[in-house]
Order: sequence, then structure tokens, then C-alpha cells
Amino acid sequence: MKECYCCGYNKFKETYKLTFSIRQCVNCGLEYAEGIRVSNSFISDMDENERIKALRSLRILNSEIIIKEMRNLFGNEESKNGLDVGCAQGWFLEVANRAGYNTEGIEPDSATIKKINGEYNIYIGYFPKDMPPNKKYDFIIFNDVFEHIPDSTELLKGCSKLLSDNGFLIINIPMRSGFFSKLGRLLYACGKREFLNRLWQFNFHSPHLYYYNRDNLIKIVEKNNFSFIKYRRLKTIDFHGIQARIAMDKKNGKVKQIAITLILMIMYPFIEYIMPPDIGLFVFKKN
Repeated sequence: MKECYCCGYNKFKETYKLTFSIRQCVNCGLEYAEGIRVSNSFISDMDENERIKALRSLRILNSEIIIKEMRNLFGNEESKNGLDVGCAQGWFLEVANRAGYNTEGIEPDSATIKKINGEYNIYIGYFPKDMPPNKKYDFIIFNDVFEHIPDSTELLKGCSKLLSDNGFLIINIPMRSGFFSKLGRLLYACGKREFLNRLWQFNFHSPHLYYYNRDNLIKIVEKNNFSFIKYRRLKTIDFHGIQARIAMDKKNGKVKQIAITLILMIMYPFIEYIMPPDIGLFVFKKN
């Protein structure tokens, strides 16, 4: 990256040497993984069954929080059309359609789509290039997807084109300022790289390419024909899914899984209610 696409600054510093080198804009703080290549194999070191068990309840919980925010945007109008980009197992589609919002999805992993058994209208491919022409939506949402996209500018142009006038862009994203990101940097300073590697998902087929903070995310989105409306925290961990969340990484043995699970259960109130959020929800309106 020759210049930061959030703020246009052209100076970066190396912050960590992980599986890939992490560089940071010295002006706005955007972090990016240098030289990374995204695999289209959809194969990773994660235990996919444990991953689904670990994430489903948390994603459903956060989806219900997002729907409450959408009620504030749309009032009692339920006949709104939406698109969930990178819909994966369809958890947000499940909550949104149950709430009365006509929500479609787009997802490149055809095997994942088959598991949903045709319950929802899902396009196979990548956003925005594989979307059918002449579609219009009242809202477009990215649930833990935006940070995986190489070209966010092209992505945002696609959103602006597909959104109706005064439509809403909703981004649910991991935050660099959160507790686990801070913990990862502390462990790295102590010579332990594994935790930061896990946060960047370098052992997953779709790793994080960027880590944003509140200000630089707002900056890049507002540069592309949107106005910032609202920010709020989302849940970082689901108390009942903690053990499965640890177990989904195949590198964690049983003893390590139990130890980490107990620590997180004890620290749960501190992580969720005192520390800065690890997951932020941003709402933007198309200009």
C-alpha cells in the first residue's frame, strides 16, 4: 500500500511480525496485513463444526440487537428490502426475515449455501461484481465481513449504487481498540505471537486484511457518499458459547481449552461492560 486509502497519508510503520507483516498508518492508525493472499479453497485449520457451535448463538444475539437498531431507522415499516453481504450460514437472514425484513444474501462459498437448504434467496459469488443488475435495497449489511475485503473503495461504490435513495449501510466489525486486540498486543510484547495470529485469522481461509478503529472506518465510508449516523457496541462473547469458541481452533489441546474457558468466564463482565468493545456496529446513510 503506497498510501492509506482511509486518510491518504503515505507513511507506515511495521507494528508486528506475525505470519504476515502488519503495518500501520502513522496518521489514522489503520492496520493492514502486507503481502497476504486470500485463499478461495474455503479450507482452514478451524474445526468448522465447533466454529458453528461457538458462533451461532453470539451471531443470533448480535443480529437481534441490530434488528432493534433497524426498528429505529425504519420505524414500523417491515416491508424493507435488504442484502447481507457474506451471509455465510444465514444467521442474520434468519433473524431479519423473521422480523419481517425481506433480506437476501450473497456468499462465495457454495458449500455453505447448500447447508441452508434453499431457505433464503442467496446469490453465489462476490460483492458487488456478482450481483444481478438493477437491484435496489433499503439496507445493505456487512456482518464481520468488511475487514476481509481487499478493495473497500470499490465495495462502497457498489453499496452506493445498489442502495435506494436515503438507504442505510450497516457495518458490524471487530475493533482494534477492543479488549482482545489490546491483550493480543500485550502478549506479542511478551514474545507470544499465537494470539494475534488468531485474531487476524491467519489460520482461516479468509483472514482479516485490515483492522479499523472508529475514526478511520467512518472516514473511509464518508469519503464514498455516506453520512455517519450511529455507533454502538455489540456483544464480544456469548457466555454459553465460550468453550466452543476456544475449541474451534484445532491447535488448542483439552487442558488449554479448559484453562482459557475458565479465565474468560471469570472475566466476562469486565470484557463486556467495562473494557472498550471488541465489536462495533456502525450505521451510515447514503447521501
